[in-house]
Amino acid sequence: KIPTGGWFHLVTCPHYFSEIIIYFCFALSLEMINSNHFERDRVNSSDVAAIIKSFSSYAPILHVFENESIIKSIIATYMTRHWIMLFWVATNLSISAQKSHEWYVVRFGNDYPSQRRRLVPHMW
Repeated sequence: KIPTGGWFHLVTCPHYFSEIIIYFCFALSLEMINSNHFERDRVNSSDVAAIIKSFSSYAPILHVFENESIIKSIIATYMTRHWIMLFWVATNLSISAQKSHEWYVVRFGNDYPSQRRRLVPHMW
């Protein structure tokens, strides 16, 4: 049976679209918290030294952390992890929405609403 009601008149996978919106709001909230508590571009030598000291139990790989630019890269990745997570979720759900839409089109043919988009209303 073809799903109807709610956002189903707009897209094949409204639940995926809703989940992406939830993750976007989550990422935006974390970004606001991070911007209030941290300054991304202000990583100084004492910060790097503290980070290296915290990794002292990992002596075999400690030499990797002697380079301050590597530490800054690790911190930047840590500070943007929520955006990376959003990208992963959106990519995964976009692929799933594409496959679901294709299945419905093949399964129901001309009975499936041609104006219905895959994931994003009125766009894709």
